[in-house]
Amino acid sequence: MQNDNAPEFELPKYHFSVQERQSVPFIIGKVIATDKDTIENGKVTYSLLDDNDVFSINATSGELALIGNVDYESSVISYKFNVEASDSGAIPLKSQVSVVVNVIDINDNSPTFTQETYSVLIAEDIPLNSKILGVSASDKDDGPKNNLLT
Repeated sequence: MQNDNAPEFELPKYHFSVQERQSVPFIIGKVIATDKDTIENGKVTYSLLDDNDVFSINATSGELALIGNVDYESSVISYKFNVEASDSGAIPLKSQVSVVVNVIDINDNSPTFTQETYSVLIAEDIPLNSKILGVSASDKDDGPKNNLLT
């Protein structure tokens, strides 16, 4: 039997999302490639082409797993890497697909004040409900919900 067909991925590009601080290992999705050849020539295996310590792939199922920690507040909020599908012919035929994994921010950081201590002197005859001090705080988490301080 001839090995004349390379594996073909179902999608031209795969997109997945994972929340930061997700416990590992965690299956984030699956890439699927099929090969029109029969028997061994049509058997597909998967591998990651790019070195990384955050994701792994199951060679037979195409399931992608998160195996390392991801943090939205770090400099990486989107991971891009390539997956290769290879058939089992005597001279294997291969194809590649791009995978993008977006990290979703969660509310995992507490607000912090810009100063550790605030001090103010107040006159004893200050009118009731007078503003006596302004303080400032910030939160590393993204989005309007995470930056509302009360």
